[in-house]
Amino acid sequence: MVEATCLLHGTNSTIKYSPDYYLPTINDPDLFEFSKEVAGMVSKEGYMRDIVPTMGGEDFSFIADAVPSTFFMIGQGTGGDEKLHLPRTDYGLHHPSFSLDEDVMPVGVELHVNIALRTLAELGNGDSPSWYKKKVENETMEGSATAAI
Repeated sequence: MVEATCLLHGTNSTIKYSPDYYLPTINDPDLFEFSKEVAGMVSKEGYMRDIVPTMGGEDFSFIADAVPSTFFMIGQGTGGDEKLHLPRTDYGLHHPSFSLDEDVMPVGVELHVNIALRTLAELGNGDSPSWYKKKVENETMEGSATAAI
């Protein structure tokens, strides 16, 4: 197809294949379970919905590869309201018409603050967070003596 298109327009082409540089974004299973409870508490629905995994690349994947991490999609997509001159917010992040639904920002703040407070409460008891202990136990069982937090 490329050769035919070039021939049609009197040009040439070179195709260079490069493997995808982005790592997959993978949630730490123990931190995910810890965070899932908090996410349910701050959700308007009272629970966190699991979503079908996507193949999208994300800068966050490099952080998640280095330290236990969980990636949340906190909601976006009200559809807007033309009468009130509110833009649609159901476009994807990289779509030229993307518009942030600012109503989801307090949910994100509440989620992250509550995760931090629960972690600090466990640390305040002189204990490592439950998700971190599981991570260290799992890595020790796998032969690794180090863990990152």
